[in-house]
Amino acid sequence: MSQICLRQISDFQFPAETQQHVVQEQANAVNYFRLDGLHPQWHGYTFNPHLASIDLWRRLGGFSQFKKERLIFRYLRKQNRFTAYIDPASCVHIGEHLSVSPSASNPTALHRLRRKLKSFFL
Repeated sequence: MSQICLRQISDFQFPAETQQHVVQEQANAVNYFRLDGLHPQWHGYTFNPHLASIDLWRRLGGFSQFKKERLIFRYLRKQNRFTAYIDPASCVHIGEHLSVSPSASNPTALHRLRRKLKSFFL
């Protein structure tokens, strides 16, 4: 386990055919979900509200070596690490299509076009 995420998994929109890969487990009388069966590279780490040990951060040498969040996911998944989504969760996602990033909150015409094109292919 790389961390405990406090976000509820019902916030995620999983296709029906992948829902069977969500696993519910228990450790020390705490229920949690594992999503790592949904994808071989994702669900190893998240910056959603979570608890993680400072030791993990130290072993990684901080996060600055990773250019993107997904690279942290992939690195930890290669080590068979996963995120445990606590059940019941204590956080819900309230910012769909909102971001603190200036480029995301005020996208250029090119970014809007790219987002539109992606929606056709995903």
